[in-house]
Amino acid sequence: MKAALVLGGGGAKALAHLGAWKALQERGVEVTQIIATSMGAVIGAALAAGSDPAELLRTAQTLTTKDFASVRLLNLLKGIFATSLLEPDGLKRTIARFVPATRFDQLKIPFTVTTTDLDSGELVLFGTGARHVVPLQDALYASCALPLYFPPATIDGRRLAD
Repeated sequence: MKAALVLGGGGAKALAHLGAWKALQERGVEVTQIIATSMGAVIGAALAAGSDPAELLRTAQTLTTKDFASVRLLNLLKGIFATSLLEPDGLKRTIARFVPATRFDQLKIPFTVTTTDLDSGELVLFGTGARHVVPLQDALYASCALPLYFPPATIDGRRLAD
């Protein structure tokens, strides 16, 4: 049986997708496409790259809050005028730890990541066969950039976020 796998966000809860992947594999389901958002996109990209789910779980267990969520002290002083509370670099490093691939064409399974244009509210898709070619890591960050917490990604002049 063939199936498309759709993965949602939820921060650390996205690790539950590893169990869903395992269940599909045990039943002989061939995943022919992965479509995902937010941290589900990070897990989805790692699976699409061929990463071992058990290794991904081990990697997740080594993370601390400081690995992905360092506070911007200056922005605390700015209060409501700040663009975000957290630095993007930690999240970007965490994404890179989970997903060694840097381009969509390096993935073994076709993959699409969803983001939102903050100015228009439009759904923006990146991935296999998409009309805009962007680095995989940039698309994943854009999908994870939770407004107020992480600054949006700017891709092709658009402010993109979760």
